[in-house]
Amino acid sequence: MFMKKLKKKCVVCGKKLDITIIDAKGHYTGGYYFGRMKFYRKYRDTGRISKLGKLFGKSGAKIVSGVGKPKEVEYWECGKCFIE
Repeated sequence: MFMKKLKKKCVVCGKKLDITIIDAKGHYTGGYYFGRMKFYRKYRDTGRISKLGKLFGKSGAKIVSGVGKPKEVEYWECGKCFIE
């Protein structure tokens, strides 16, 4: 029987998550996984407006670019943050 325990943190609120990998196919319980993502410590405004942002409001969203080397992390959320 394949069972593996992992300790992770919710990226949104910081809550500790106890993840259980159930089988070799990667099915899991204890949180919600969104893949690996890159985060930058600083962002720079490019001065352009995204047309995609108009889907969320009238003004549009500003486009930003990351400055420096990104930190790559696994993106996990707890149940409460996932529902919000």
